[in-house]
Amino acid sequence: MRVRIPRTLLAALAVLPMLVLLAATSRGSEALVNQWGPFKGQVVDAETAKPIPGAIFFAIWMRIIPTPIHAGEKFNDARFAVADSDGRFEIPRRTPPMFPSLVETVYLACVAPGYKPLDGTGVVPPPLILRLTRFQTTEKERHLGGNGYSANIGLIPHDRRAEFERAINEKRHEVNLPPISLRGAL
Repeated sequence: MRVRIPRTLLAALAVLPMLVLLAATSRGSEALVNQWGPFKGQVVDAETAKPIPGAIFFAIWMRIIPTPIHAGEKFNDARFAVADSDGRFEIPRRTPPMFPSLVETVYLACVAPGYKPLDGTGVVPPPLILRLTRFQTTEKERHLGGNGYSANIGLIPHDRRAEFERAINEKRHEVNLPPISLRGAL
């Protein structure tokens, strides 16, 4: 027995890839370009405007997982940069995936010991000036992972966090800063 597929269904299936690409570009070409970086700027103290060397800036991309009921998210990729002695950082441009519509807007985060984490979503053209606010209460809050940790960094899967901590501490060592533990913050 031979199954016949209606021509209207075949036509709809042929148009589907074009609709996916159209959805990807409907957010605007500038947003699609900036979503992949580069991300560069400076991290400063919100009160004094002095640079914060060793601050860590993250860009985290999540993949959209479509389902019949609603779309979910799954970790796709993450990159980080450690601020230099002038508080400057840069994450180079990432090569966009083949189907950019399957990746949601990038999640951004910036953390530094003794400062409240800064989370953001979306695309901001460089250069970024990130102003971090110092913790003002208990000593427990004065380290990463205190009462307020970065929710966006929490998107990174547990099995990748130790890898990030090692790489971050290597970079912090290069700018003569002590290692930090991100386990509580992540």
